[in-house]
Amino acid sequence: MSIWQNKNWPQFQWSLETLLPLLLEIRRKQGELTHRGFSAHNHIDQAVTQEQLLQWKAQTSLPVRNYRNFVVPQAPHSDYIQAEMNRFIRWFNLNDKKTDGLLRAGIAHLWFLTIRPFDDGNQRVASVITDLALAQDEKINFKRSSLSSIILNEKRTYDDILLRTQNSSDLEITSWLQWFLNAYLRSLSDCELKVEQNIQAEEYWLRWKDHALNERQRKVLQAMLEFDQEEAFEKEMTNRKYVNLTATSSESAKRDLADLLEKDILARNPGSGRSTSYSLK
Repeated sequence: MSIWQNKNWPQFQWSLETLLPLLLEIRRKQGELTHRGFSAHNHIDQAVTQEQLLQWKAQTSLPVRNYRNFVVPQAPHSDYIQAEMNRFIRWFNLNDKKTDGLLRAGIAHLWFLTIRPFDDGNQRVASVITDLALAQDEKINFKRSSLSSIILNEKRTYDDILLRTQNSSDLEITSWLQWFLNAYLRSLSDCELKVEQNIQAEEYWLRWKDHALNERQRKVLQAMLEFDQEEAFEKEMTNRKYVNLTATSSESAKRDLADLLEKDILARNPGSGRSTSYSLK
């Protein structure tokens, strides 16, 4: 028996005691990010309608005129899709404040995908719905990764917990919500890292604002700033990398690198010849 076949569907249950530490950690991180100067989300108070869902479906995959009219294994019969979706839309638009907004987003994702109202593209539409629910909860646009990006990076664990939850006859969904909250928390952590990197980049350019640099040099320095901090090797610049990044000649690359060394913007790493490399100061 699938979760939607439970006689109490869709009266989901979860352990708030289990989820509370995660919720508190997320709220703490959201609070820290709020002070970093992000702007507010736009157009987050829109009501979801069947027409809006069909529009999102057309924007993310193939357009359709209505919900599916055929049977899908482990999903409600097509005869019940309209009623199921009407109930889902009413619940979503009610936005009951008794349910934490983050939990509402996780429930919406699971609920919509369990109904599977379209012949294809359900996950993409579910991600749009979930991102709207998250934005309604956040109010502030943290410029985090979209849910679809998070799912793409964690596809195996996502599929596993989603299917296990849907194929259970139990309406207890704490494990699913744990995965969802952890994934969202990781997206905030990534956002926090990008903010720190942007601040460091701004501070870096302020240090050299009085130095005359050509476009090639600026492009290479920006690329070095954007390299993953954990990949130290990638942050090192060589003559060959310089040529590839700027589409210039080897001689021009040598002159540019020598100029950056003279201006004390780059430091030469140990090594010589073809192994010569440079790092940011």
